[in-house]
Amino acid sequence: MESQFNRRTDRARFFLDIIYPSKCPFCGKAVRWDMLSCDGCFADIEWTDNSFCGKCGHRQCICGEDEIPFTRFYSAMVYDERVKDAFASFKYHANRNLGFILCDMLVDKMLLTGDDVKYDMIIPVPMNPLKKHIRGYNQAELMTRELAKRLGSVSDTSVICKAYSSKFQHDLNKAERAVNAVKTFYPSGKRIDGKTVLLCDDITTTGSTMIKCGKLLKELGASRVDAAAGAVTGH
Repeated sequence: MESQFNRRTDRARFFLDIIYPSKCPFCGKAVRWDMLSCDGCFADIEWTDNSFCGKCGHRQCICGEDEIPFTRFYSAMVYDERVKDAFASFKYHANRNLGFILCDMLVDKMLLTGDDVKYDMIIPVPMNPLKKHIRGYNQAELMTRELAKRLGSVSDTSVICKAYSSKFQHDLNKAERAVNAVKTFYPSGKRIDGKTVLLCDDITTTGSTMIKCGKLLKELGASRVDAAAGAVTGH
């Protein structure tokens, strides 16, 4: 993997590093101001490749098991033990270096497809409002804003809502996740007729959440829905 995806050279980052030193999201060690992670950690990541379905996002295609609402599914890396701590750092400690790496890779993959799609809006998978208030941010929303800057689009958080649920998706099996997703996500009432939309999340495992949200976007009038996930499980 080319080292260009592990760099950030904007001048503001140089001065910010004086106050908030840049840290590798994978091992937690301090890195040079223009680095997003250690070269060693970066080289150890398993990136997704053509073995992952371009429509459902899974290595073992599930297109025949469910109605997939996506035209394209983009992902950056495989979610395994090597990156688990990095995503925890992104989720709970606002280490945005991982988000920059993910967005770099996602945009690069979008350009490589040659689709040349202009997204009217980029929508993050929503977070429970109370949890977002306690944490202070939604990591999927941070990625959405960054992707919107790079793709010349806008981030929109007003289309899909998430209700409070005492159940966490990561604690459920595949069937339970699908049921919980249906109960948890709902439309705000805003129509997006004829819009081309990119749905974004940091991690997807079974795909239940992304599929549910994608279907909602199509029901609300989207003409095309693509998906972007920072990481997917390797199954």
